Amino acid sequence: MDYRTDAPSPREFLIAVIFLIALGLVVVPQFTEATFHMRTAELTSNLTTLRGAIALYRIHHNGELPRLATFAQQLTDSNGDWEWSSDGPYPRQTAGPYLRFVPKNPYHGDNSIGTGPPGTSAWYYDETTGKLRANDSPANREL
Repeated sequence: MDYRTDAPSPREFLIAVIFLIALGLVVVPQFTEATFHMRTAELTSNLTTLRGAIALYRIHHNGELPRLATFAQQLTDSNGDWEWSSDGPYPRQTAGPYLRFVPKNPYHGDNSIGTGPPGTSAWYYDETTGKLRANDSPANREL
């Protein structure tokens, strides 16, 4: 009589569990590191977008910078400057909007703009100089 079944032995089960743990220890840190690099790349891209919008706003408004209190509105709304296009009866907008929306800081989770210490807003904006930085941590403020 053969009492053998197809069920794995405790030893085989233990080997499988050890293999899965080892695999997890190798794979999980790689995903964590990839997530960190992805956030840093998104932060850098969003900073480039915002800084470009500020520069273009400054050019269109004779050197004036967006004000902190109305930053999002000034960059996302039309500024009311229109001229007639030579190729049809439709007006062509000449100043804004510069952004569809203010992008989120991937480390902070929102798109708030302020002048406080790190962690109090997503972005730090100095309206006197036009400098914009990440405001989620002291390290990211250097980007």
